[in-house]
Amino acid sequence: MIPKHPKLKFSEAGLRGVVGETLLPPLVAGITGAFARMLPEGEIAVCRDTRLSGPALLELVVSSLRLAGRNVINLGVCPVPTIEYFVKISKLAGGIDVTASHNPAEWNALKFIGSGGYFLDRDDAKKLAEIFETGFEWTSYDKVGTRRIEDSAIELHIEKILEAVDVDLISSRRFKVALDCVNGSASKMTPLLLKKLGCEVVSIYTELDKPFPHPPEPRPQNLSDLIKLTKESGADIGFAQDPDADRLALVAKDGVPLSEEYTLALATEHVLSKKPGRPVAVNLSTSRMIDDIAKRHGSKVYRTEIGEINVSKCLRSIDGAIGGEGNGGVMLPEVHTARDSFTGIALILELMAERNLPIKTIADEIPVYCMVKDKIDIAPEKISSAVQAVEENISNGAEANKRDGIKLSWSDRWLHVRGSNTEPIIRIMAEAPTESDANDLVMQARTVMKLR
Repeated sequence: MIPKHPKLKFSEAGLRGVVGETLLPPLVAGITGAFARMLPEGEIAVCRDTRLSGPALLELVVSSLRLAGRNVINLGVCPVPTIEYFVKISKLAGGIDVTASHNPAEWNALKFIGSGGYFLDRDDAKKLAEIFETGFEWTSYDKVGTRRIEDSAIELHIEKILEAVDVDLISSRRFKVALDCVNGSASKMTPLLLKKLGCEVVSIYTELDKPFPHPPEPRPQNLSDLIKLTKESGADIGFAQDPDADRLALVAKDGVPLSEEYTLALATEHVLSKKPGRPVAVNLSTSRMIDDIAKRHGSKVYRTEIGEINVSKCLRSIDGAIGGEGNGGVMLPEVHTARDSFTGIALILELMAERNLPIKTIADEIPVYCMVKDKIDIAPEKISSAVQAVEENISNGAEANKRDGIKLSWSDRWLHVRGSNTEPIIRIMAEAPTESDANDLVMQARTVMKLR
């Protein structure tokens, strides 16, 4: 059995825990071997982010795959959207990225990627757990798999992104870009991409061998150094990425931070201006800005449960123009229907180049909502009753959606309460016309859950 522990999470988002406490070698080796048994024939790609535990865990993953009889392609330090794209175009059996995304440095994880270059869905995750729990046979001594190093993945990914935007137009603007990669897996790729887009780059925290310099989630409260750099350097825009580079946050000229919700909103505005009427896929917690933008362009918005794979599957099924999540994750089908901060960077720069306007001016054209995001430590067994308390005590005529926790929607505001897939917490999110209104919804949720 996969142990049950507040600091160990297993879902379609992968296996995530604290190294040395809950994410232990026998578990890592066992779940990796089970994954090898679940995949079709073919090579398996692996990579990691820059966490201190990453090299050792990656070696354990490689050895476990080989001892399960699989041939391994090691991409080294590599962003998660890049390995996803590489698995897709190389037609591999699958991949594993050793990364805990935005979690603190003591955490690490295995993100499992299927043969199409996408994360596992819920059924696949359940199947993986069953193989692990029922057991499987390792390979014999004479059938141990091979390992080879591959260093082309980043260049291949960049080439595909450049095909999706007007490189000459972006280059003609000679943008000055400030950059914070939190010393994560984007530290090599993002400067390369920006230079190919004709940008002057001023960067901080792009050293692969250094620890995270601040909390790794790219939210405004964690980006004080980038805000200062953007303002003092006179940059046209600042970009911040998380350690596995699937999320992107923006800082406007003069050091004005934009909520991470603006990343997808601005990218959607840009794409729909070229493809009016095409549908959009987002998750339940993404800002209402998306609905306003889609309405202006005659497009329909489809909302899914939280989780990249849920949005990705929806985006493909509706033949959407763009999709993503309001945490800064952008999906563009022309590149790959997975969250990709690099594609987000290219789209935002193209938007600025086409309109010849600062990003803050463009953002100010979008109707403003105030979103409050809160999170509270909670034992997993208490999540269900907490969610039920919100539904029973705060509904007040709201439309209730119970596909992922509980989301209550009124005509001008919403509240979403759900257990996290990646941390031992319950997330409380609210959006309303004013910050006071959003805070009030969050406090109501805290009160009825007795978590004040």
